Amino acid sequence: MTSLFELLRKQLENQFLTGGAVLVVFTALLALMRRVPEHVFELLKRQLITTIDIADHDQAFFWVQKWLGDQPYTKERARLLTVTTRTLPVGHGKEAGPTPASYVGKPKRQLTEVVFSPAPGLHLLRYRGHWILLSRNRKEGEGVFGEVAYHETLTFQTFSRDVVRELIYEAREAAFPPEDNRIAILRPNYHNWRTVQRRLPRSMDSVILDGDIIESLLTDLRWFFGASTWYSDHGIPYQRGYMLYGPPGTGKTSLVVAIASAFGRDIHIINLSGVTDSMMIQLMAELPEHAIVLIEDVDSIFEQRKKTSDTNEDLSFSGFINAIDGVSAPPGRVLFMTTNHLEKLDPAIMRPGRADRKLEFHNATADMACRLFLQFFPGEETLAKQYGEKFGTGAFSMAALQENLIKYRESPTEALV
Repeated sequence: MTSLFELLRKQLENQFLTGGAVLVVFTALLALMRRVPEHVFELLKRQLITTIDIADHDQAFFWVQKWLGDQPYTKERARLLTVTTRTLPVGHGKEAGPTPASYVGKPKRQLTEVVFSPAPGLHLLRYRGHWILLSRNRKEGEGVFGEVAYHETLTFQTFSRDVVRELIYEAREAAFPPEDNRIAILRPNYHNWRTVQRRLPRSMDSVILDGDIIESLLTDLRWFFGASTWYSDHGIPYQRGYMLYGPPGTGKTSLVVAIASAFGRDIHIINLSGVTDSMMIQLMAELPEHAIVLIEDVDSIFEQRKKTSDTNEDLSFSGFINAIDGVSAPPGRVLFMTTNHLEKLDPAIMRPGRADRKLEFHNATADMACRLFLQFFPGEETLAKQYGEKFGTGAFSMAALQENLIKYRESPTEALV
């Protein structure tokens, strides 16, 4: 120990070493002092200013972008704007913009709604008496299939913590007004969900199936949506799965839309050809409670445990199974899977917990064809019976019969020819 102190004393007497040490310490202190104002500013900024970021992979981004387009700042003062578009169907009732003079007096056509919103950069707007600094940032990235894409972020800064929350809630209400009873169709947007369509509810009466499939399914789901405590008490994951199988055009997807309409739920549709293992798991984790998920044509990707010719190299059978097991899914998830070829599916997909019930769909029976005819021609009981006897042989799908009745919608007798 004595020798150690002696060594330190000799080093401190070394002018070059001591001077170098002092210089290093002084330089470090100077650099620190220079950054003090920056640290103080950042500290004050965190204490006084609320910052909220919204990335474009979240639904809220599109609510807010549309909301911004309706604000006085965007309509009257902003000089830095960006344009997004969406197609509006005829009769939508929403103004798509000025009608070109060349369209006047001609048949209505589909128009594209043009939405203006603040472009990338800084914007200062006022909302409910508060000043808000909006920063819209855009950077290039890679799309899902390798194409060039860009990602955006909206950043709001204001002194009031509550004002931006109110802004977000107002944007959500504008996107989904109480009087709008349409259901949303959502599809994957990278690892999140994006609304791609909002459609009017489908009546359960418009779906014609054989037997008691509809009433049985409704009864089962009514019980399920109110059985969270029962599932918890029995230690069972609170999820439900259905496998709908049968020939094409027999009403599998139509039934899912009608079920979603009856329970006021949106539909989350996954196309297996466009997702990876990690995406499947993340998408399931991002579902809201009591979500309805639809995976169509499961047999198009997996036949038994082997991939088909339409293979998706990034989705494995084990990854798919792990995702639909629902370990990461929220409570109350309802999964519908459809297939035209049940025999091609591996039993692992079919086991309870993944597909709790299997519902078979058939081509039109005489009763189904008769009921469909009466939907088009109410009161034509005699013709409806004849139609059922002629076309309800099991050789025609309901979709084919529907197209036939659309074709002869003006003449019930011609529909029988």
